[in-house]
Amino acid sequence: MNLVLALAASVKDYFVDYMVLPSNIAGQKLPSPVLTIFDIIQKNLIDPVRKFKVSAWIVPLEGQSGKPSLKGATVALATAISVCMMLSCAPSVHSLMKSGANKESAEALAFTMGTALGLQYLVKLTA
Repeated sequence: MNLVLALAASVKDYFVDYMVLPSNIAGQKLPSPVLTIFDIIQKNLIDPVRKFKVSAWIVPLEGQSGKPSLKGATVALATAISVCMMLSCAPSVHSLMKSGANKESAEALAFTMGTALGLQYLVKLTA
């Protein structure tokens, strides 16, 4: 969400100079009723968009210094994915404790935990 908001704000900032309704077209000054309507539209609809600034981000990302980044998003998402993977192991751990050792369950548990921990390790290497 942060990256989409930053993209929209960047596009708006790039085109902000074009967000002014004209007062003349092809060298001809527009009639005053049309200019009055253009002024109302400019003040009430276009100027608030032109003045819009992003002051706070929707999702705070770790290591963020004012603006969202792909690096911050990667760390936050990898952490969330790893935690979910570790929590998904809870039923398997309970089953192993309740019914004793089972090779298939133990391998599935080791694979899931290893993937979650490996994901965290790779993110720490790249971040």
